[in-house]
Amino acid sequence: TFPGTVGANDNASGCARLVEFARWFLDNPPARTVRFIWLTGEELDRRGSNAYVTAHHNDAERICLCVNVDGGVSVDHERFDVDIQDAEAVANTVEGALAPIRTGRESPPFKRSGDCSGSSDAAPFHEMGIPAVFAPGGGERKKPGPNPHLPTDTVERLDRENILTAGVVALAFIEVA
Repeated sequence: TFPGTVGANDNASGCARLVEFARWFLDNPPARTVRFIWLTGEELDRRGSNAYVTAHHNDAERICLCVNVDGGVSVDHERFDVDIQDAEAVANTVEGALAPIRTGRESPPFKRSGDCSGSSDAAPFHEMGIPAVFAPGGGERKKPGPNPHLPTDTVERLDRENILTAGVVALAFIEVA
């Protein structure tokens, strides 16, 4: 998280979701290898993601997709606009987000997109030629400002419904990959 903050939203919430995804995959083994990676330094200089892609550059052709799970689940964020009780709505959300990078072939199933947020941990993967998507927790911040990384990023300000929705949607991204 950003130095000097608790980081409940950004990004303890993403770390908690990764733990839940790993737990889910114990009962639902994937067809492909899934790596759960906790990275450091995204807020400073993406040092963790840069180090990972550098260390694993020989694996780049075997990595079909990087799904970056990051914040966006505080009360300061818009609600993620999908009904998680509606499996078709979740599938449509995921398919809409992945459509621009789908190849239509089984291998490789995704291609590098033309755009990837330079401020997220997905960016170094993208720059290495690995397809990457940024799957934030929820919507945009309600009041955009110069810096969302404040000491007010505490557990009390988390939107639990948005965390659940974000988890279901991000898991759907991973499941499709």
